[in-house]
Amino acid sequence: MTYTNSFSAQHPGVPPTTPIGYTNHDNTGVSNDAGYLRNRIDNVAESNAMTYLRLKHEIDLLSGLLDAILAARHDDWDSYGAEPVIPEAIGNALKFIKALPLGVPIPAIATEPDGEIAFDWQSAVDRMFSVSVGASQKISYSGLFGDDDTHGSTFFVSTLPKTVLRAIEKVYAAD
Repeated sequence: MTYTNSFSAQHPGVPPTTPIGYTNHDNTGVSNDAGYLRNRIDNVAESNAMTYLRLKHEIDLLSGLLDAILAARHDDWDSYGAEPVIPEAIGNALKFIKALPLGVPIPAIATEPDGEIAFDWQSAVDRMFSVSVGASQKISYSGLFGDDDTHGSTFFVSTLPKTVLRAIEKVYAAD
């Protein structure tokens, strides 16, 4: 037996209302409206959980970047003649952070003596990868993955280059 009312007929896609005590077709004793609301609430909760995870990931990355910037804001910040962080490198580092997909481990973030910003991933003594972000849209990278190594540079505008993403994954891959 299917129950419909004039509201349901006028608003397709909205679940039909049911009289009190009506058992829906899956015999759970829950009305179609209640089932619909439970489904919507579950979807919102899942969406909120993903939003929370994205925000936490981004906050952790931004916190690491801020610490690196503050530590290197003056000339000779390392007592060996290091340059302060390059302002354009900060903007490019922010773009790099935004491009990192959710689930990528949080890297160590540091300022290099030439004023560029380094993102470093390491899972073991012989499994590490580093990306250096400077004033230009070219990023440099190097990595060690057991007996294998890599290095080079590539252009980065807003999307993380596949070579970089694959290298980060390699740091944490089991041999």
